[in-house]
Amino acid sequence: MTKLTWNFQTYEDGVPWTVTSLAEGERAVASLSNNIKPSRLVVLSTHTRPIPGLGELLSRLAAHHTGDISLLPLDSFWRPAGQADGGMAAIINKDRLETMYGSPDQVLVHLNLRRFAGMQNGGFKVSKLQTRVAKEWICKIGVRFDNDCDYGAFKALPKQIDDACCVRGTPCNVSSKLWKNGCRVNRWHFPDLCDKDLDWIISMLYRFRNSRLSLVLPRNGLTHKGARRLFAALHKIWLVYHDPGAVHLTAAGSSGAPDLTFIELSTNNIIQWM
Repeated sequence: MTKLTWNFQTYEDGVPWTVTSLAEGERAVASLSNNIKPSRLVVLSTHTRPIPGLGELLSRLAAHHTGDISLLPLDSFWRPAGQADGGMAAIINKDRLETMYGSPDQVLVHLNLRRFAGMQNGGFKVSKLQTRVAKEWICKIGVRFDNDCDYGAFKALPKQIDDACCVRGTPCNVSSKLWKNGCRVNRWHFPDLCDKDLDWIISMLYRFRNSRLSLVLPRNGLTHKGARRLFAALHKIWLVYHDPGAVHLTAAGSSGAPDLTFIELSTNNIIQWM
């Protein structure tokens, strides 16, 4: 079999790099091999632009890159309930990642791994360790919920969660447990949301109804009527991220919730989360 060869222009030295495709990943590897280094390395894989062979690519990047890697595996994070994670569990089990997007147990395992690596290097200092992990952490955290988990896992999650993904079928008491444990969520993700899910999402966010809410709605299927009901029930929603072309969603916001801001789920906008 003939092996494919790549000829890439190298990245600029000392600036942030964003890898969103296999070709860009190969370009990053080639740059690192020539001792050209980024100030930050972000790898982004989405449902509209998944990176094939992500695990192998990350291993190659880590072999050449001395710093941490910011991984946003949103295609896996947003996958429908019951769908296999495509080997993501093995990919995210690396202490070199400064972001962690996975299930509650995967998040806790990763934070323990990071804590252990930090202690080995003398870089982890905390006055009091909480149950299983430290409550505060500099790592970007995304927790994917698709079924209930034990109460102890919720108690051990960091107080600040950057992204919480609730796929269809997630029990509503998940948000109650997060609320009771004092967790704050920057962005709530609800993939594949449609009108029949409205009672569920409204109940899910009821505890947080008086907080400013940012929603991320990949593969959104809400009708104009459904979107208006959602915005009326949860009047503290102020940001909505959506796929391009979500006409029903944006039209409902314009007529029923004029203070809402709608933002497309483009690479540049997602990178702003970092």
